[in-house]
Amino acid sequence: MTLILHDLENELFLKTPFSRIDDSVVINPNDILPCIGCFKCWTELPGTCALKDKYSINSLYLKNADKVIIISKNYYGSYSPIIKNFFDRSISYVKPQFRKVYDEMHHVKRYKKKLNIE
Repeated sequence: MTLILHDLENELFLKTPFSRIDDSVVINPNDILPCIGCFKCWTELPGTCALKDKYSINSLYLKNADKVIIISKNYYGSYSPIIKNFFDRSISYVKPQFRKVYDEMHHVKRYKKKLNIE
């Protein structure tokens, strides 16, 4: 399954070739609630956001995706706040524990599958 994240207007997105990819889930998180930093996704509800909306299972979308395609407006050289908010709400994709990798601290993976983000 291909996960397509975008912040385009739907009419514009439908004109792109990405709208015709088979076996895909398309998410336009324009109505996503912001992360409140409660960390319940790590402590009480591992893998699930405590905010009750359709984005509470973002980490499962990422876990089940073979490929993630991000289409975003450019904000100061980065993703739009809407796309960033999706990833903020997906922090439960990793565990709160750390491990050292090449003298850098990394979160421990919750899922074995490696993300393929384009």
